[in-house]
Amino acid sequence: MTHDQLVRKIRTRCTPMMKKKEVEEVLDQMVEVMLEALAGGEPVKIRKLGLFKRRVQEARNLTVPGNGTKVAVPRRGVPVFRPAKALKHGIA
Repeated sequence: MTHDQLVRKIRTRCTPMMKKKEVEEVLDQMVEVMLEALAGGEPVKIRKLGLFKRRVQEARNLTVPGNGTKVAVPRRGVPVFRPAKALKHGIA
């Protein structure tokens, strides 16, 4: 499902009086708030959907298979998603 399809479905389910642009803005702001929270290390839990959190991946050294040179990969944050039971059972 694309962003546009999601906006259309939300609009028809909530209220047809809301303009498409308003629903789009709400969805965009929700994603922005989630990104800010995750960047700050705060987990985001949405009931019936799941838990989004940031996991730190430590720095490590890798070897390039083609020529065998060593490459240093710095420490970084990685997004992690753990689905809620309702989502797991809803898909199965």
